[in-house]
Amino acid sequence: MLISLVLTVLSTAVLIVHMPSVSASASVARQADGPELHGLGDVFHPGVGLLVLLAIAALNVYKPAGVTAYGWRKQREQQVALRRRAGDAASTPAPASQPAESARAPAEAHEPQKWGAEA
Repeated sequence: MLISLVLTVLSTAVLIVHMPSVSASASVARQADGPELHGLGDVFHPGVGLLVLLAIAALNVYKPAGVTAYGWRKQREQQVALRRRAGDAASTPAPASQPAESARAPAEAHEPQKWGAEA
């Protein structure tokens, strides 16, 4: 992403810097005949800048199928971190303040009262 931004900024700068010479060459080319068209200014740098911008646009639109190597690595790191947390939680005993399952009261004792029912 950062490479794309840097290349876009540089290519745009090249195109803007060479824009006056390309515009002058274009106006001369409109009025010139065949032999006069040779050596009409520097069109190489703006042409390369335009090709780089088109390549950047194509690469920004195209995304390879599946996950990239960076994505695989990040997913694996997350899975390892989750396993570690799950392993740590399983190895730590429950706090002493919570009663054990067998010591809990039956579920009927904790039923909420129905509306309109007398206690």
